[in-house]
Amino acid sequence: MQPDWRTPYQAASFAFDNKGAASDAELNAWLDQSLKVNQNTNNLWLKARLAQRGGNLADAVRYGEMAVAAATPAQTDLANEIRKTLDSWKK
Repeated sequence: MQPDWRTPYQAASFAFDNKGAASDAELNAWLDQSLKVNQNTNNLWLKARLAQRGGNLADAVRYGEMAVAAATPAQTDLANEIRKTLDSWKK
């Protein structure tokens, strides 16, 4: 059985969207677990948004740029949205 990146990502995503469902430390642990298995646009972008929410803009931008770089052709719209958000964070 291959390691699963989706389950820890989904747990972190749910908790991020439902603030208070878990601590930011727990979210980071889940995301780190997901990223160890497979770095992709989804988990990198969530890591960026979590860093931004925590006030760590440098990490937020770094992870956001990694998310754009990891985007597949099917994720062009998402990558464009990420770029727009990154531009607003950099201002």
